[in-house]
Amino acid sequence: MTRAVNQEPTVRMTTVPARDLLGMKVETTFSEDHKHNIAGQLMARFGEWREMHGYTNVKVYLHSFFPPDFEPSMPFAMFACIETETVTGTVAPAPEGLERLTLPAVQAAVVTHVGPISRIRHTYDFFLKRWLPMSDYKESHSWHFQQYDERFKGVHDPSSQLDIVFPVMLRKEQEAPLAAAVPSLSYDGGQIDVLWDHHADAIRWYTSHFKWKSDPTYDWRQDELADEEKITQLSFGTWLKSVRTSRKLHHLFADRGGPDPHVRWCWNTKDIAAAHRQLAAEGVRVSDIYPGPGDRHYFDLWAWEGTRLTVCGWPELSDDAGALLTPGWVRIGVSDLASAVNWYIQFVGMDLVALEAESGTAMMQLGVEHHHGRSLWWLEQLPEGVSTEPVNGPARPYCVVHDKWKFERYHRYLRESGVPVSEISGNPPVLGFSWFHFFDPDGNRFNIYRY
Repeated sequence: MTRAVNQEPTVRMTTVPARDLLGMKVETTFSEDHKHNIAGQLMARFGEWREMHGYTNVKVYLHSFFPPDFEPSMPFAMFACIETETVTGTVAPAPEGLERLTLPAVQAAVVTHVGPISRIRHTYDFFLKRWLPMSDYKESHSWHFQQYDERFKGVHDPSSQLDIVFPVMLRKEQEAPLAAAVPSLSYDGGQIDVLWDHHADAIRWYTSHFKWKSDPTYDWRQDELADEEKITQLSFGTWLKSVRTSRKLHHLFADRGGPDPHVRWCWNTKDIAAAHRQLAAEGVRVSDIYPGPGDRHYFDLWAWEGTRLTVCGWPELSDDAGALLTPGWVRIGVSDLASAVNWYIQFVGMDLVALEAESGTAMMQLGVEHHHGRSLWWLEQLPEGVSTEPVNGPARPYCVVHDKWKFERYHRYLRESGVPVSEISGNPPVLGFSWFHFFDPDGNRFNIYRY
């Protein structure tokens, strides 16, 4: 749950006419481009060709073309090009080593990137994750392009400017519903609810016992109904959240003084026995070490203000970033394993990875934000007679949906399907955040947010 605090780019709407393009194309992946600067190499080769053939004072475009159902690990095409005379009439064959391409006229959103190329990802994130989901537009084509003109001063110049152009179309809320009402959810860290007067103490507790790092505390009022809020980012996308309010909020609250929830937010450690001894010696309340899902060993601990977290032994852990605990999976206790598997497939969009009926567990998966791969969620059979009343625990793992319309459609789908779901709350006009949560049949709270 990271958030940029720099000045936001501006977006304007325009129409791009149909164009004939001439240029060089290469296939790559995001990973290859990041490691080897494939885009920079392509632009340099095309620049040499333009200089040799007298095309030095023309606009240059860098298009990116993506396949259907694109995922970040998939290959895509980059096309460095210039615009030729016309899209009507006869077009000469492309010179050797170059290709011609004709693109249709489109309505487009243009976002201007200012600064070195090394920071262009921030401009993309602003448009794709904030502006576009909150707008009345959606992408109309699986390509976009960067436009380089006289404002571009070089890849390192802080005053350099270039336009990123996305073909878009107006979305209609009344358009035919998508076949899937459940969007693709991605795990995105989470929050730990802390009482207002204890916020600074909580920061010290987590940084001291877990060896986590701490960013500054901000007063972002992410729920417009709250009086005041504090939020501090710790390591691994974990946020401490405190709210001062004169009314009970729809989402940002926690039950205190009652039973622990059956949702266990797990954290990995290389040597579980050593971590258990260390935390116990520091006065942290811990359970005994016990076996659990995935053939792993666990213990529960009760952190600041009695917030229960769960530690998972992970002997093969290779990079702990200097922390005692690093991100793991989430365990969810259910009263009927088979029914719960079907419920989480239908209403959360989880995929079943493995069903281990003998041990009473099922491994499920979702996406993960900011990283390639997947997030893992264990459903585990609860003992008979255990209470399944809803519990709003202070430890809240989150999944994210960036698109405003998918977010709201998902909320409506859950409500109309009879799933207990909270109202949508937040402060989207100011900080861009919206939230809601819902409960599974066993009272387990599942948290969704959008930014």
